[in-house]
Amino acid sequence: MSKAPVIKLKIDVSKILKEYLFKGKKGIYLDAVLWRNDSEYGDFSIQQQIPKEARENGVMAPYIGNADKGNPWPYESKGNIDNSVSKGNGQQSLPNVDDNDDDVPF
Repeated sequence: MSKAPVIKLKIDVSKILKEYLFKGKKGIYLDAVLWRNDSEYGDFSIQQQIPKEARENGVMAPYIGNADKGNPWPYESKGNIDNSVSKGNGQQSLPNVDDNDDDVPF
């Protein structure tokens, strides 16, 4: 049995904009976007996803990390990396999350 391919992530949690974390049924979540980059820092880049309204008001979505593909990596010739981000059910925004929020694990 062969191993499934993996993507290894490195995220700088100090760059996360906590006001855009949201509460779901089982925890506090972060929406992020992963895209192919192939730079000296990794094969992929990771950026926090923020609401359209915030972007329209000039808030810049932070670059929060990078990722590397593991071996074996069968997707090179197939081009079937899914760059979509989906939202689950039961999510609600957390208003005014401050830097001293003890519920956030970092």
